[in-house]
Amino acid sequence: MATALEPTLTSVLIATADQLANPAAWSRRAGARDALGNRVDPCSPAAVSWCLWGALESQLGRIAYEPDRYALTLAIEGHLLAIARYTLDLPELDSLSQFSDDRSTTHQDILELLDEAANSLMRRQPASAMRSTRSMNEARA
Repeated sequence: MATALEPTLTSVLIATADQLANPAAWSRRAGARDALGNRVDPCSPAAVSWCLWGALESQLGRIAYEPDRYALTLAIEGHLLAIARYTLDLPELDSLSQFSDDRSTTHQDILELLDEAANSLMRRQPASAMRSTRSMNEARA
């Protein structure tokens, strides 16, 4: 059964995948980096590349209400870890940073995880929920 957060979860996952679509926008071992490769806050306007968790943080940072952001952070982390563990067959995975920072993880792996996570949620909700998510996001912008 779908939860009230799932349309927003899906939106955040899709926006994160869009943010990381260009391989140059993905980095490792730092939440975010500026054009010179220095570590910066993931929500900084100077950020030009992000690790998986940093890109999620930058998208979640756009959500106005702190309780919403906290609930979404927990839900997204749990969902992505479940997808990585069971769908991508990584049962010993402890954290998203472990996945993103691992030398064997590719840019394509990151995008596939985000895509599979968003798709798994979209398969569980009606089209009307997706329309209301767009309207909700537009209202908050």
